[in-house]
Amino acid sequence: MKHWSLRAKLTVWSAVVAGVAVLICGVGTALFLHHEQIEDLDQMIAHEARLFFREYHAHAEHMDWKHSDGIASFFPLADETRYIEIVDQGRHSLFRSSNLKTDSLARFPRGNQTIVVENDPVRLGIFKDGPLTLYLAADLDEIDADTTEVVTALAIGLPSLLALVALGGWWLARTALAPVQEITAAAEKITADRLDRRLPIPVTHGEIGRLAVVLNETFDRLEHSFQQAMRFSADASHELKTPLAVLRASIEDLMESSSLSEHDRNAISELLEQTRRLSSITQGLLLLSRADAGQLRLDPANTDISSLITSCVDDAHIMAESRQITVEAEIPAPWQANVDAARLEQILLNLLDNALKYNRDSGTVRLHADSVGDQIRIRVENTGPGVPPDHSPHLFKRFYRGDEKSDAPGCGLGLSLSRELARAHGGDVTFVKSDEAWTVFELRIRSSAESAVAAPANSAV
Repeated sequence: MKHWSLRAKLTVWSAVVAGVAVLICGVGTALFLHHEQIEDLDQMIAHEARLFFREYHAHAEHMDWKHSDGIASFFPLADETRYIEIVDQGRHSLFRSSNLKTDSLARFPRGNQTIVVENDPVRLGIFKDGPLTLYLAADLDEIDADTTEVVTALAIGLPSLLALVALGGWWLARTALAPVQEITAAAEKITADRLDRRLPIPVTHGEIGRLAVVLNETFDRLEHSFQQAMRFSADASHELKTPLAVLRASIEDLMESSSLSEHDRNAISELLEQTRRLSSITQGLLLLSRADAGQLRLDPANTDISSLITSCVDDAHIMAESRQITVEAEIPAPWQANVDAARLEQILLNLLDNALKYNRDSGTVRLHADSVGDQIRIRVENTGPGVPPDHSPHLFKRFYRGDEKSDAPGCGLGLSLSRELARAHGGDVTFVKSDEAWTVFELRIRSSAESAVAAPANSAV
């Protein structure tokens, strides 16, 4: 029941609650009716006993215990529904009704009680007056029949009642939850590129209407904050781009000066490297802000994927030389696909750069490319220390670096940029595994790009 819909749960619970309530009331009614009828029967038996003793005292001198017909006349119902036995002080039976063939009532202790006599359930009353003790029992056929009728009516009516209650509960749940379903459907359409959409306000402005109003106000604040964050990221990146380019050009010109000492040249070289890093961060933030806003444009064209991957692997060979890292590649024969070549190259260089940075000296980087259906699949593997299990959920977060103390260059944007560019191509970049031997990332993109504008970064692909 944990996975049932709310409508189903309301329907079932309404039927269960109503059924239990009716069952309790029905059983309670049957028990109460049975108890009241037993009390009435006890009073009737006591009344008949009083009548007998009154007649006995009036005719005691002429009482003939041997003529049972005369004694039975004192009990109008003796032949129909009464079992009678009268004993004296010595517990000798003075009179027994004709329907007491083998059983005896005198064996029961005093007090009103329900017993079985001659295989017939009866209600027994024991009354003593002077030397006589009267055992008077009445059968329970009528009472049992009434109780059976109540139980039968309950058994027949309860399923119909439960069906009616379930139908009513289902209708009420459907009516009550209709605004919730409308709100849910509208909320599913609110994405990063459609933050201007709002939830419908139900006509009956009750609790659900108030919830819709509160959520709409929340979406208003969210849209405003989201737009401010995007504008800030885009504006800051754009404003920093030009000054950094000028600063980088000036530093490069200064590096060419012949009057610099070796110490000054090393210091300026470090400054130039930091400037290049700032430029890379700025370009990455600008690209991500466009992806967030749904304005990341793709220029798909028929591209030789094999040549593009080969070019990226050649660059990786150059970057790997200083640390003697081996770069291996398995690339299919000439392979054409409709993709944005510049963006795909950026993804591959990011993955290869990541595999080189977090590798050991004299380690290995392997790249394997193939096609799966209508998708291009490229796996990049590297040796090295591996990714700790508690770090893997955060690998694609912006500015996240697993080892903050690492001297590997970078700012923590490479994987997040690669993922957004891959999703813009209708694919994704995923972390496959990491153990003592290999760390594996996989790129999948559609071999035919369909849209020139990428979806927002946090929308589903």
